[in-house]
Amino acid sequence: MTGLFILFTLEGNNEGMDRDKGRGEKGAGGGRKGVGGEERGREEGQMIGRSLVDMQRHVLRILFAVAILCGIKETFSLGLRADRQCISNRAQSFHGRTDWAKAVAKRNLDAGDWKCNLFVAEVLEACYLQVPNRWWWFSPIGANEWANPSSTYLSGCWETCSSSNTQEGDVLAIAGNGGSGHVGIVTVPNSMTTSATRYRVEESDWGFRYDQSPTCWRYNC
Repeated sequence: MTGLFILFTLEGNNEGMDRDKGRGEKGAGGGRKGVGGEERGREEGQMIGRSLVDMQRHVLRILFAVAILCGIKETFSLGLRADRQCISNRAQSFHGRTDWAKAVAKRNLDAGDWKCNLFVAEVLEACYLQVPNRWWWFSPIGANEWANPSSTYLSGCWETCSSSNTQEGDVLAIAGNGGSGHVGIVTVPNSMTTSATRYRVEESDWGFRYDQSPTCWRYNC
């Protein structure tokens, strides 16, 4: 058995050597064709390499565009949160102030006029945000208009929201008879609002009491 294995192995090696010899003779005879084949091979390899590079560049462009869009979306989201936070912070910063008291004349309102709507407007103005006005000049809408969920003055940057799921900077309003409604700014979500009352700016649970159903507006620009 061992002898037969060695014999078959030797014969196989000899056959392999004969084949290699034949290939060598053919290769020697077709040298020019080999050179031409190598050139074509190099050209094809270069074309494939260029295609791969172009594909990689295309993929990188797509990834770069996606990254930019994601960054814009995140920046926009951060901007919204910053605007609402500004509304809340500004409202709280006026706590205790009497500038909007009923007995005080301020801007276009006389002493004896309620000024909760003017307080909201000036907080928005201090944050450089869109103030809903009745006309193109400074003429802020009243509390009853804030309480109207279909208000045509509250458009563009303003959207209605759920009064049971508020965020800082939301505006809550409740209509009243004879234009004596009230409007305030959410400074503690689902808990507290800050608004101009008869004597001063106060923070309270107004708008979240069990017997109240305010209209909620949220700034979304």
